This record gives sequence, structure tokens and C-alpha cells, in this order.
Amino acid sequence: MTVGDVNAIIAGVTITGATLWASIVGINALFPERTERATRAIREQPGRTFGVGFVSGLIAGALGIALLNSGNGLLQLFGWVALLALGVLATIGSAGIASLLADKVTPLDTRLSRLGSIGRAAAFMVASGFVPFIGWLGFFPMLFLMSLGAGFRALTEKKLYSQPAQVTDSVVDSVT
Repeated sequence: MTVGDVNAIIAGVTITGATLWASIVGINALFPERTERATRAIREQPGRTFGVGFVSGLIAGALGIALLNSGNGLLQLFGWVALLALGVLATIGSAGIASLLADKVTPLDTRLSRLGSIGRAAAFMVASGFVPFIGWLGFFPMLFLMSLGAGFRALTEKKLYSQPAQVTDSVVDSVT
């Protein structure tokens, strides 16, 4: 391994982190409704969201990798599409996690705008994934599965949660 190889790896990791940060902030700005749905999924049902992410990641990931290893070019294309879909779902879910984290960051620095707090939260998420061993083997896989589940639920479920019943005047009058 030469110095050029090491520099190429470092540059690739840095560019990947910057791209991930930018995509989280961009998804948050472009699709606020889906991001809010992902945030609510994580906030209100974190266990179910993690489970959905685990199952969908296992099925689509295994299918994508199996198709990539086939000799047929069309099947390999479908494998790439499956893995790309996982990446899109995880990015939408990561935007939801960043929004949730931004709600925690904003009271710490009241001068930040909403976009600034989301950018800072996304930077915290990406940087914590670079921490050796704890980030690589602990934080990043858990964050990926949670964001995958949140993205899946934000895009597929029509009604994530039961809406509270509307109180009308006739109901209030009948109670009093």
C-alpha cells in the first residue's frame, strides 16, 4: 500500500461523510412532511421502527447482494436498484433522526436557525459514525437500521398513528 492509496481512502471517506451530511440536510429541507413522519415514527414507536428497519434491511439487502452476484446483467441491475432503495429509505429516516436531534440541540444554542440546528445535528450523526469501533460497529449499524425503518414507515404507512378524537360541542354539552 502506497501513500497515494492511503490518501485516496481518506479522501473517499471524507467525501462520503460530506455527501451523507448534505443529503440529510437536503432531504430535511426538500421533504419536510416525510421527514416529520419519520421523526414521529422514531419518537412514538422506536422499537417497532428498529424492527421494521432490521427486517427490511435483511430482506432487501440479502436480495440485492444475491442479485449482484448473479451472472445476468439485468438481475445485477435489479440488485443495484434494491440497494439504492435501501439507501434512499435510510437517508429519509436519517433526516428524521436529524430533525429529532435538532429539537434537542436548539435549546442549547438559541441563536441557531432551524436549518442550522438540523445541519449541526446531521454533522453530529455523521461524525459519530466515524468513531473507531464504537461508531463503526455499534452506533452506525443501529442508526442505519433505525433510519431504514423510519424511512420505510414514512413512505409506506398511510396513517402512522391514530388521530385523537375531535371533541365537538354536542359531546361537551351531553357530558355537562
